[in-house]
Amino acid sequence: MALGPRVAVVLGLLLAIGAAPAAADPPSLLVTGPRGLYRAEVTAPHDRVLAFRLRRTGYGDVEVSPSGRILVARAPGLDLNVRVLEVGGDGAVVRVAEPPPESCLSHTAISPDGRQVSWAAAPQGPEGCGHPTTIHLATVDTGARLDLPAPALAGMFGTRSAFSRDGSLLLSTGRIQHRSVVRIFDTATGAVLRDVPRSWPTNLPAPGGRVVVRVVGPARPGCRLVAVDPRSGAAPTCWDRSRRLTPSAARTISASPDGRTLAWTEVRHGTSYVVLAPVRRPAHERVLGPARTGPGRPRVHWVGNRFLATVSPEDDSRAVLRVRDGRVVWQDPPPPFYGWSG
Repeated sequence: MALGPRVAVVLGLLLAIGAAPAAADPPSLLVTGPRGLYRAEVTAPHDRVLAFRLRRTGYGDVEVSPSGRILVARAPGLDLNVRVLEVGGDGAVVRVAEPPPESCLSHTAISPDGRQVSWAAAPQGPEGCGHPTTIHLATVDTGARLDLPAPALAGMFGTRSAFSRDGSLLLSTGRIQHRSVVRIFDTATGAVLRDVPRSWPTNLPAPGGRVVVRVVGPARPGCRLVAVDPRSGAAPTCWDRSRRLTPSAARTISASPDGRTLAWTEVRHGTSYVVLAPVRRPAHERVLGPARTGPGRPRVHWVGNRFLATVSPEDDSRAVLRVRDGRVVWQDPPPPFYGWSG
């Protein structure tokens, strides 16, 4: 099945609060839409979003590094190949790297430090693209590449991959015996370290080189999120028993780029709200405010450490909230947020 255009919200890095050096570009929000890449300056300390400027690129499926300067994207038009882009401070694309061409590519990902990118490749059949069989892992600076075995039956629309917070691991989804599975790779060697059944990757922090995954299906109370040691066969342990999330709330939980704050959505009296809590004291939650999106349980995405983007799964409506006070700084019809530059 051929891949259609899609737009995804991804994380970026927020520079430290305060004015940028005189010689540096001001902190800005990067966004993308059907017409190209947008850039908006942000003022400190009040986090005001100013007017947007458009840079027409035509690239889709964009993932942005925390610096906001390295992007991995699907090329425009019918060419489904991946491009690695370097973006200048004004949002203009200043360099494009092209990996070797392939027929069916999907689901790009970029490491938190912006040094590695990954994408899945599937064979081309008479009826379109098949299930991904290979996950490519490339180093941005050198172009060195590892070809990793994709999990079995990675899905009609491809395997979804995510890097661990330190970039040392790549987690990719698949299905084994009709159940979801997360395959964990060592990004230095490409070795398969472990398959974790009935799970889905998260970006939540865990000590000791472990990763946190969400249990798919039945789970004990307080154990919807579990920490996994990727280099041993030890049983997963409950990540935090005090955080008794419902299955639907656990699907939306995400940690800020600095690893200090959790965010998720809950439905209360028919309205979806964004909830925050410190990672070290997850029981001390704070309701930020309504998610300000359309029907369905919205997903929540961090945009730096000071903003949150919410996206409705049903009508793709979206909003951006300021973490400090829950104020809406952006709402439809503008394009979705993609990250930070500065």
